[in-house]
Amino acid sequence: MAKINPVNEAAFEDVVMATLTASPLYCVRDAKHFDAAKLLDVEQLWDFVEATQPQELAKLHKQFPDAPREALAAHVTGLIQKRGTLEVLRNGVSFNGINLQLAYFRPSAGGNQAHQAGYEGNRFAVMRQVHFSTKTPDQSADVVIFLNGLPIVSVELKNHFTGQNVQQAIAQYRRRDKHEPFWKRCLVHFAVDDDAAFMSTYIAGAETGFLPFNRDTNNPIIDGHFASSYLWSNFIDEDGEVQPGIWQADSLLLLIQNYLHAERDEKTGKEKFIFPRFHQFQVVRKLLAHAKTHGSGHNYLVQHSAGSGKSNSIAWLAHQLANLCGADGQPVFDSVIVITDRRVLDRQLQDTIKQFEK
Repeated sequence: MAKINPVNEAAFEDVVMATLTASPLYCVRDAKHFDAAKLLDVEQLWDFVEATQPQELAKLHKQFPDAPREALAAHVTGLIQKRGTLEVLRNGVSFNGINLQLAYFRPSAGGNQAHQAGYEGNRFAVMRQVHFSTKTPDQSADVVIFLNGLPIVSVELKNHFTGQNVQQAIAQYRRRDKHEPFWKRCLVHFAVDDDAAFMSTYIAGAETGFLPFNRDTNNPIIDGHFASSYLWSNFIDEDGEVQPGIWQADSLLLLIQNYLHAERDEKTGKEKFIFPRFHQFQVVRKLLAHAKTHGSGHNYLVQHSAGSGKSNSIAWLAHQLANLCGADGQPVFDSVIVITDRRVLDRQLQDTIKQFEK
C-alpha cells in the first residue's frame, strides 16, 4: 500500500493511481486514450476482445476489413446507448452475427479453465484528469476507472491538506451538466477525501443525491495511510480479516455481477439505480465467505437500522447463496427460502432477485 504524501491533490491522485496499478488486472492509461465522442478507450476494448475472443474478432475482420476497430467501437457505443453499461457488461453484445462478451466474471466453482482464463483476461485501467465532454472539453474528472475500455467509476478527490474536503467534491458533481452522456455511462460516482467517501449513481445537477460510503459513522484511522484507503487498498476489517479494496478488480466485478440493479420506488413509480453501501457489501461478503468455508447449518444475526437497505441485503445474499460452492466445488445449499412478514418487502425481494437470475 502506498504511503501518504499529503502535499496536494495531485499527490493524493498519485497514491490512488499507484496502488490500483499495482493490483491484479489493473494498468494505468493516459487520458489521451479516452475518446470523448464514443465515451470509450477504443484501444483497450480492442485489445480485450483480441485477447479473449479471437474467433469473433475474425468475423469482425471479415465483415469490416477496411476499419474493423472503428466498426467495433461504433457498434458497442450504439448498443451501450440503447441498453446501458451494466446490461452490456453482464450480457454482452451482438451485431451482424458477432457475439461478444464485454466482461468475464469469476467462476463460482473451479475446474472451468476457459471461464477462468476469460476472467483473467479482463483489463482494468485507471486514468487521471479525464476530459469527458465534447461540449465542454476543458472539464475533467480527477480519476476514472475503466473495465475493458468502458468507463465504470468516476472519482472526485479532495485533500484536507489543501483546505478542501468531501463536501467540495460533492458540490463539484452538483455543478456538472446533468445532460452529459458520460455520467450515465459510469455505474457510480465517488466523492472522496482523505477521511471520508460518498457515492451517487445518478448525476442530476443541484439535485444530485449522495449516500455515505464509510466503514462507520467516521472512518477508522489507518496508521500511515489515508482513512479512505479501503477504497483502493486491501484493509483489515473489524474482525481482523484482510479484505480487498472496493475499487480493486475482484470487488468491482462482484458488484457488477451480483449487486447493481434498478429499483422502482413504490410511491413515485420512478426507477433508481442501486449501488450497495459499504455496510451492505461487507455483510454479504462476510456471510458468503463464512458459508463457503464452514458450510451450512449456522445461524447469523445481522443488525440493520431502519432505512439502511435490509431488503437489498437480503436479496443480494439469497441470490449468491443459491450459487455458492464450497472448497470442493459443490453447491453449499440445495435451495434458499426467504421468509418475510411484509408484503411490500416480499415483492421487492422477488423483483430484485429476478433481475440477477436473468
